[in-house]
This record gives sequence, structure tokens and C-alpha cells, in this order.
Amino acid sequence: MPKRVDHQKRKQIIAKAAMKLIEQKGAEATTLRDIAKEVGLSLGSIQYYFPKQSDLYRYTMETLFQRTKQRMDEVEPKGTSAFDYAVQMIVQYIQVGDQEQRMENAIWIQFAVMEQEENKELYQRFTTIYREFLETVFVQLQKGDCLKEGLDLDLEIKKLEIYTDGLILNAISKLRGFSQTEIGTYVRHYLAHICR
Repeated sequence: MPKRVDHQKRKQIIAKAAMKLIEQKGAEATTLRDIAKEVGLSLGSIQYYFPKQSDLYRYTMETLFQRTKQRMDEVEPKGTSAFDYAVQMIVQYIQVGDQEQRMENAIWIQFAVMEQEENKELYQRFTTIYREFLETVFVQLQKGDCLKEGLDLDLEIKKLEIYTDGLILNAISKLRGFSQTEIGTYVRHYLAHICR
């Protein structure tokens, strides 16, 4: 009797191997052959699921997108103030608590700078979800009457997006990694400039 293969699980295994290699070697240097070797499958087996490398990268980006969206959706208020809740939301998004989370952030950055037309739609979708998430942070700060008067909210949301991107980049750096506690401190300090 032929062995049954769980195709969805196999795709996830391949994507996880791709993530590992992309983090180690970079997206441009990682090949389907490398990934096949990593998971112990033939190149033909990899191509059955992902005929082109861009198909695998798209699936991997979708996987990362879903994980990130789930983390953002799971943020629950644990603080006593709107300010504390906003800090927790942002720290939860940045997620550098373990090696897998750092890897996910590193891969997102690599995908973000790749010049592939087929990835732009997914990256734009992620950017939209992230912008909505940051808008939610500002809504919480407004509800808690924390924000200073006269702020240009669109500009402040964009500045916070740029700031968090910088934190992520520094947090995943092999030369300068930040702990979860340090990220919380920096986010708290940043938000203090726009809050009363």
C-alpha cells in the first residue's frame, strides 16, 4: 500500500527549511536544490510543490504573514493604562523573544528588499495590515486620552512604523541584538514623546 503524504505538512516542512536557509545564506543565495538537500527530498519533489523558487518564496511569505497577523490579533490588554496596552501591542508585534521570532523578522526584511514583482502584492498586504495595527495602537491611546493635542496622526503613525522597523532591524542584527525588555523600554520612551 502506498505511503500517504500529507501535502500541506510537506509544504510547511519545505517552507521551514527555506526560512532556515534564507536566514543563513540570504534569499538570493538560497536555491531549491539547497532546500531539497536540507529536507532530504529530491529537487523534483520540491518542484512538485513549488515549480519555481518564487512560488516557494510566496508561500513562505504567506506563512510569515499569517504568523505575524495571528500574533497581532492575539494581543490582549494586560496593563492598567492605555499607554501600557499600546506598549504591549507594539512589543508583541516586534517579537524578538526567541530565535524563531528573530528569524521571521530577518526573513521579512530580506523579502522586503527583494526586487520581485510577484512578491509586491503580498508585501503590500502585510504593510496594510501593519498600518491598521498601528492605527489600532493610536486608537487605544486616544481612548485613554493619552495623546498630546494637535498631533498629525497620519504622520505619527508613519513615524512609529519607521521607528519599529528600525528596532526590528537592530534586534535581529547579529552584532547588536535587543532583548524583549530593551524593546519595551525603547517603545515606552518613544511613545512618551507623543503622549501626555
